[in-house]
Amino acid sequence: MQTARLLPPLAAVALLVGLVLPTVLPEAANVSFFVVAGLAILLLARSTAWGSMLRRPGIAMPLLGGAILTVCFAITAREPSHVLTVAYFMPLFLAAPLAGLFARVPGLMTPQAIGLAATAGAAGAAAVALFDALVLGLPRAGVSVNNPIHFADLALTLGFVALVGVYSDRRWVRLLVIAAPACAFVAVLLSGSRGPTVAFVPMLTVALLVLLAHEGWGRGKWLTLVVAAVVGLALAVLAWKLGAFAEVTAFADIIKVLRSETVDGSTAKRLVMYWGAFEAFLSSPVFGHGLVDLTEAVARHVPPDAPFESPPHMHNDIADFAVVGGTLGLFAYGLFLLAPLAEAISAGRPRPWPAIYLASVLCVGYLSMGMTNAMLGILSQTVLYGFCLALVVHLASPHAAAAKVEPAR
Repeated sequence: MQTARLLPPLAAVALLVGLVLPTVLPEAANVSFFVVAGLAILLLARSTAWGSMLRRPGIAMPLLGGAILTVCFAITAREPSHVLTVAYFMPLFLAAPLAGLFARVPGLMTPQAIGLAATAGAAGAAAVALFDALVLGLPRAGVSVNNPIHFADLALTLGFVALVGVYSDRRWVRLLVIAAPACAFVAVLLSGSRGPTVAFVPMLTVALLVLLAHEGWGRGKWLTLVVAAVVGLALAVLAWKLGAFAEVTAFADIIKVLRSETVDGSTAKRLVMYWGAFEAFLSSPVFGHGLVDLTEAVARHVPPDAPFESPPHMHNDIADFAVVGGTLGLFAYGLFLLAPLAEAISAGRPRPWPAIYLASVLCVGYLSMGMTNAMLGILSQTVLYGFCLALVVHLASPHAAAAKVEPAR
């Protein structure tokens, strides 16, 4: 009985940690994530059917991917401690206790609560970005709290996670969460990050497609989204005509590429990384080189006169997994990335549309952002992914579908 009383406040703290804090206090969010997951394990150790939980695709696939990487790291390890680098993906393995926690309080962990929490996180990102740009005068927003690219990745993810609140029965919630992608876009633009800027388009596209595909939607709901999309597009076109995009680092290079002009050295450096990663993959195509030797393995295959500054990763998830784990590493990456979608689809009928929506934007977002920056394996991004994966597992469960939000008045 005492344990049951602790679950609702712990779940509320989890929402705060998982969806509100990542953009404003990322380090605190990361530490708190592990604390919450640990407490969930302790409180639910005897009351959760772990066997059935581990058979869920959203739980089993990351664990299988982790096991595959462990084997790869064990084969390529020069020291026993090198095997432990699989811990970089630990947040994905903690989705099970978090999903178990959410299952015990389905009335609290609703699309409405999730959407509002993520909206707060996206609004916090916009506030940080505006403060950095307008008050501190920083050339790239987000530097005050995080790496600007990582800051933009987290902001964009939260902006689209928030739209799960569209499945709330309350009209004011549905209208409020629509502002979240706009807040995220402000943070992304001011951060000057190319990858998240480009990723905004596929994330918006898949979000609209999934939301409009929901067979139970009335005309008023999808019409609201279409109007929002049209207004957003009109504002983007206006900004382009006024030359506002050219003042932003991310768009400046995109415009130069479209005009066949010369860009700065950033693109050239990335191309060198990708070429070196490809050659490193070919030199060990099955098990890779291990996570510890990622940079060294790529450096050995980079031309001597090429611009290569030994970065901690290759700014591309596919390249990173190909080097650290070879073909098996790419398979593990596929398991990590497709776990939310497999979980949502396997739920059967009636379709859990909030879970399908969240899984879709999560997979597309991390895939598209992972084309220009490391996502899985970077602590803040992996923590957010693990938390959202737990939400997908929860929302795809029958107990979540049975939980009702108070009808709009």
